[in-house]
Amino acid sequence: MIKSSLRAGSNLFIYYMCFPCAYCLNTQTVSLFWDASTVVRPPLVRAQPFQIIQEPEESQTLDLRQLDPRHCEDTPFIYDRQTMMSGAQIQDTQPSHRLPRATYQYAPLKEGEVRLMHLLPVTGDDPSLISCQLYHVPIDSMPLYEALSYSWETDLSGQTPHPTIYVDGKELKIMPSLEAFLRQHRHDHDSDLPLWIDAICVNQNDLVERRKQVAMMCRLYTQLARLVIWLGIDDDAEIKIATEFIQQYASAQREGQESVRKFQENLISRFRETGFNYSVLLNKFLSRSWFVRSWIVQEYVLGSQKGTAVFKCGSLQLSLDDMKALAFFFTLALA
Repeated sequence: MIKSSLRAGSNLFIYYMCFPCAYCLNTQTVSLFWDASTVVRPPLVRAQPFQIIQEPEESQTLDLRQLDPRHCEDTPFIYDRQTMMSGAQIQDTQPSHRLPRATYQYAPLKEGEVRLMHLLPVTGDDPSLISCQLYHVPIDSMPLYEALSYSWETDLSGQTPHPTIYVDGKELKIMPSLEAFLRQHRHDHDSDLPLWIDAICVNQNDLVERRKQVAMMCRLYTQLARLVIWLGIDDDAEIKIATEFIQQYASAQREGQESVRKFQENLISRFRETGFNYSVLLNKFLSRSWFVRSWIVQEYVLGSQKGTAVFKCGSLQLSLDDMKALAFFFTLALA
């Protein structure tokens, strides 16, 4: 019973957690970036303070009701690295919510430049406002930074309202899934590093910029300090039980084979006594959209090479070792 219920929906997860390179090399998209000549891994160094670029004042309507650019045929992978500061003085750009704000307009990137964002803490009269700053830096002089891997969850019907964040005091519409991450990440405050997030750091309305940034994706995901994987909000008790199970099994695995054996015996005993089947909860956990999108594999393969990745599901967090332990658990259950 446990084995059959685990089988559905878990094979993809096992494959790219246990054998990420093999999975990636079997995808048609590998030619977009998996080129040994482009895999450059310069040492992570902090950039010198650089000039903050002022964005133009003109407002422009930003239409985000478009396909996830990572799915568009003419732009098969949309990524860019953008800038963050590493010594420049941060100005308080929290907007006044009492006045209408202009729509954010991107300043053009110079050749070889990227953007990083700095998520500002809660200040001002309205703590619900999310504010950040964007900075331009050369890709060859990147500070320590984190990159986000997440599912856009684009609404093709155009019926879902897009939340507003404030970039340098100006309005920018984003997807609800990204807004939920920013709110949770700000609340967690577990890192002060700048972020690279495709939907914010890349001007999605500029096809030329998008195509140029694609070429930088491999370096972006191999030079990062930490990969942050957003699985969505922890919206029910079953997800919390599933994450606790994963952490407990990972802990048993670290303690050794005897602990793993006792964990498995207790699991089988509980199933026989109560009929409670953890596999149902684990499959629900693994059915989240991040696990079923093929392009996610590429981000994971590149970004997790240094072993510094965190999986966030609302306020719950799982380490890379936790998730690898879950993949190993599945290989045993399906053997």
